[in-house]
Amino acid sequence: MPILETSAKKAEKEIRKILSAEKNVLRPWQLVNYEPIPLTLQTTIEEIEILFNTQAFLRPGFKVEDGKVYIPSLFVKLSGNSFDFLDILTCKTDGSKAKIVYNSTMDFENKKTLRYEDKKVDRILNEEGLIDKEKLYKSSQFKYYYLRKEYQDIIIDKINYILKNRNALFTPIVDVEDTKKIVYTLLNIDKDIMMLLHDFDYQYDIPSIIFYEEEDALFSDRIAYTLALLYLLGMDIIVISAIGYANLENVIQSDLFITFYSNTVKEKLKSYQNESSKNKEENSKRNITADQKRMIHGFTIDEIKFFVGEEAKSYMWPWKRSRNPSAYAEWNLASLIFGLSWLGYRKMYSTLLKFIVFLIIFDLI
Repeated sequence: MPILETSAKKAEKEIRKILSAEKNVLRPWQLVNYEPIPLTLQTTIEEIEILFNTQAFLRPGFKVEDGKVYIPSLFVKLSGNSFDFLDILTCKTDGSKAKIVYNSTMDFENKKTLRYEDKKVDRILNEEGLIDKEKLYKSSQFKYYYLRKEYQDIIIDKINYILKNRNALFTPIVDVEDTKKIVYTLLNIDKDIMMLLHDFDYQYDIPSIIFYEEEDALFSDRIAYTLALLYLLGMDIIVISAIGYANLENVIQSDLFITFYSNTVKEKLKSYQNESSKNKEENSKRNITADQKRMIHGFTIDEIKFFVGEEAKSYMWPWKRSRNPSAYAEWNLASLIFGLSWLGYRKMYSTLLKFIVFLIIFDLI
């Protein structure tokens, strides 16, 4: 009789494969063949410092099943510089955790100037526009030969994932149409960063990339591509904008990371919102007053122009002077000289017809 295993039973077997029977702990590099799946931790600001130094298997949500290792990672934007734990995150000499701290986007960009040729990238792509592993490994385009073989394959799989899901990862301002640019950028990430991956044993310490930006700086497409790949590989990514300016949210879809605002930035935002609301009210009042001043006997200038036509300007001045426009008649020299012809020219056909009938009757009498 066939036996159907439940999901729980399958998960149990998966865990048993990677656990040491004697010590009941994960063995080093036991998960090297597994695909990393990032899980962005929806945490509180108070927990970031604790989670930052917590190994992956101790973080909430860590699990292993069906050849995948689910890594609870920090993908965080900190807006402001009044957080108590910033020194811990940005200290470059702290050897307790593998991390790279960039004090500005320029530090990242200046590592290597990328210039690529379309033809070189074309040689490693298949008909679907994705990377062909066999072609890549045989070409000079592949630079990650120093990494673990299992991680080499994972990197290519993640790059192809980015190519297929780029609109879900990046904001509209990021260039996602130039797929060759994406491929070339992600195949030429700085070695210091990739060595973090090389030493990354998925269940233990999670390496981190930290941006600490004190000035107003934009994140380039290259930074966006790189952060997306590192995120998909399960690394911690923390972006700090000391003055609270937008950077990460300009290039990465906001549902992939969480944002925290310091009290200083919150106060600035609240002040800005109040000031903006106040300005809108004042502008609204000013606009109403201006419109009222520009009205002539209950009609706006735009309404008069629409009704009268191109020559409305010549009529508005006498109408504006009149206190009782319904009973007011302006002197018109042309009507005196040309008489009936002027009425026809002005398309006042009803008045013209009445005047002609009056003349005929007057002649008959």
